Amino acid sequence: FIARMRTAFAAGEYLSHRFRIMSARGGTMPVQFHARVIRNQRGKPRRVLGVAIDMTEQADASARLEQRAEQERALRDRLNLATQTAGIGIWDVHLKTGNTRTDAIARQLLGVADEIEKPLRFVHADDYQRVKSIVEQAVQDNDTHIVALRFRIVRPSGEVCHIQTHMRLVGDDC
Repeated sequence: FIARMRTAFAAGEYLSHRFRIMSARGGTMPVQFHARVIRNQRGKPRRVLGVAIDMTEQADASARLEQRAEQERALRDRLNLATQTAGIGIWDVHLKTGNTRTDAIARQLLGVADEIEKPLRFVHADDYQRVKSIVEQAVQDNDTHIVALRFRIVRPSGEVCHIQTHMRLVGDDC
C-alpha cells in the first residue's frame, strides 16, 4: 500500500487499492481505499483526499458465491458420472423453435454423431402414433409432471432398439 501511495505521489493523481487492515477486535477487515492526490500550482503533492470503504459484506457475499459455485460444480460432476455410468442420454427440445440439443450419450443411443432435428423421426412406425399422441397431449395440457414412455426407435443403420424416455415440460413458453 505504501509503495502504491508513493507511486501516486510521484506520478499519478488517483489511487484505488484493496487491502486488509487489523480491526479493533483483532481480526482482519477488507477495505477498498480510493484517494486523489491534490497538487499545488507547481505540481507538487499538497494533500491527499481519500475514502476507505469496509468491504466485509461484499467479501462475505463473494465467498458465499464461490462456495455455491463449487457446490454446483461438484453436483454437476456427480450427475455427469451417474448419467455416464448408467448410459443415460440427455436431450431437450425447444417447443416453439424445434431446436433440439442432445448430449453424446443420447446421440450414441440414437446412433447419430451430430445434433438431431425432428427427434420423433427415430420412433418405430408401430409406436409412432402412440408416442406422438402422448407428447402432444402433454404439450397441450402444459403438463409439468414427468411423463415416462417406452418405445422402439430405428437407428439410421436400421437397427431397432427399445428405449425408455422421461420428459417434463419446463418454462413458461412451453
